[in-house]
Amino acid sequence: METMLKDDDVKVRIAAADATARTLGTFWNVVNTKNIRTLINILLVKHISDSSSALVRVSAINAITMILENPDSHGLLRSVMPFMKNMIHDNTERVRLAMVKLLLKVKTIRGLKFYEIVSQEYLHAR
Repeated sequence: METMLKDDDVKVRIAAADATARTLGTFWNVVNTKNIRTLINILLVKHISDSSSALVRVSAINAITMILENPDSHGLLRSVMPFMKNMIHDNTERVRLAMVKLLLKVKTIRGLKFYEIVSQEYLHAR
């Protein structure tokens, strides 16, 4: 999965993000913690800031949203999701929409606060 997430082809990276999300969402407790951190790091550092493709950025946000379906992921994701805060101001509407959907998902999860990911000032500005 790590190799596919770093592939040069945009379509491969998008498919890899989806596959990673489905795998971690289902098998969070089976995958080694180091591998989980590596995969999440790729999604949140490389894919979120991918200036070559808005679809890669959208797929990264959607992947995190899917992973949130597994309650075991909340501890780790709580600490890393604030790195996504600037995505609410992305130039591409699809990216902003994916970010709003992520925040709506977070709002339904007990123990996670959407305003800890994106500040209220950012939301008011948007």
